[in-house]
Order: sequence, then structure tokens, then C-alpha cells
Amino acid sequence: MSFNELGSSRPFFTKTIHRDVYDTIDPTSPSLALPGKTVLVTGGGRGIGIGIVESYAKAQAETIILTGRTESSLAAVQVKFKALYPKTEFISLASDIGVLEDVTALFNNLKSRVSQIDILVNNAALGPDHGIKLGETDPASWKSSVDANVSGPYYLARGLIQFNPPDFPATFISITTGVTEPFPEMSGYILTKLPGVKLVELMALEYPNNLRTYALVPGIVPTDMLPRDPKSGFVALALDKPALSGGVCVYLSHPHAEFLSGRFLDARWDMDEVVAKKEEIVSGDLLKLRIGGY
Repeated sequence: MSFNELGSSRPFFTKTIHRDVYDTIDPTSPSLALPGKTVLVTGGGRGIGIGIVESYAKAQAETIILTGRTESSLAAVQVKFKALYPKTEFISLASDIGVLEDVTALFNNLKSRVSQIDILVNNAALGPDHGIKLGETDPASWKSSVDANVSGPYYLARGLIQFNPPDFPATFISITTGVTEPFPEMSGYILTKLPGVKLVELMALEYPNNLRTYALVPGIVPTDMLPRDPKSGFVALALDKPALSGGVCVYLSHPHAEFLSGRFLDARWDMDEVVAKKEEIVSGDLLKLRIGGY
């Protein structure tokens, strides 16, 4: 199986492809401003998460909550952005999303600090060793990926729904990966990211009146989770900026994106072209997981 320069085995959904922020998703645009909103970003102390946090700060969110497993990384990001965006309140709380007790404690801690969470972006994830065939994988490492990538999004989704008042309108975005691609020797990551895509679809079906939910591929971003095995070729393809995902997250946090709720998206797709395909997407129930030929 061959892959193109975007790491895909098939043509993209839009003809125009982006690797960085562009006008339509620019978080500094007045039309994308989010004053008064509270945002929770998991994995907010590193990589793509930092780009997402800054994008919401640029969009004038009132409060941004950063969570992650490493308290020192969160604190560093908090200090940096407090200086750059003084009108936004930044709260950093260490938490492992793969541990139910941690997630429960996170939401309990927030009860005295915020009245609601308008937007939750689940960026945290865990990827075991790449370049290893299934029969050679370590079960303990594989189980850790299940905890973070399967249980984690469920704990967060459940926690968000229970934290907010009944029927409170909120946005849930889960950062995913190319789950439809035939990437070998990455089973612990690819397979455990797949359920999160179905999760957002089910959330949209069960809470159609108040939740907007999305699974978003960030592209190929040069972070410490990127497979470094030369055979994979990912390093040479890692040209996508964290700010691209951040801008798309901000764009999806508005009602104009509601027709995409419950669906799988790629941050590199041109959002103007996606909107132009609205009727096709809705009538054909596109951008959801399906078994081909069935």
C-alpha cells in the first residue's frame, strides 16, 4: 500500500489542503470569538495541545483549563500564556484521563471554580512503541493505550455531561488519527483510537439537542508521539502545524459547524469546501465509520 505526501492512501475529501492557519479558521477573527466561554483541553501541556490552548486564548475564551499528566509542563504553559493573554484565566490541573479516579477528581475540583464547561477538547493520548508487529507487542503497554485512548474519552464525555446543567449546550472534540488507513505495526495506537470516532457519533445521536461532537485528525505534526522509525516515513511528512488543529477546533466550537456533529474530520481539509458539500454530507450521512460494501 502506498501513501501520498499527506500520509493517506486515498484522495482527500477537499481539493484544497492546508498545513497551517488560514483565514476561515483564524482564531483572531471576530466572527470566531468565544468571549465568556470555558474550555477544557486535555494534553494541554505539550505538542498539539499547546497549539489548541493558544488558539482558544486568541479567540478570547474567558477560562481555559489545561490538564495533563505532567504538572511541570502544564505550569510552564500556564505561566507563558498568562503573560501573553492576560484577559483569559488559565487553570492547570494534573490528571491522567485513563484513570477514572483522576477524571472524577478533575471534575470535582472544577465545581468550585467554573459553573459550566462550554468546550472540551480531548487531545491527550498514549501511543505504545511503533514499528512492532502485533505478536511482538507488550500487553501491559497495549493495555495502557486502551486506558488512555478508549476509556479516557468515555470518562471525559460522561464527566462533561454530568458536570454541566441538564441540556446545557456544549462542544466535545476528540483528537484522533488516520483510523481508516492501513498503517502496519501501530496496532496499539490505531486500534485504540478507533472507538473514539464512534463515541462522538453516538454522543451526537443520544444528545442531539445540546451536544456538538467531532473526531478530528490533526494531520501529521512533529511531536514526540510521531513514529521515528525511518521505514514509516512519517518524519518527512510531518509538516502540519499545531495551530492548524487549534484553529479548526475554534471553528468547530460555533453553531455554524453543527451539521458536522458526530462526524470524522481532518484538520487539513479546507473548511469552505466542506461547507460547500453540506447537502451531500448530510443527505449521504458521510464522514462516519461504515463497513465498505455492506
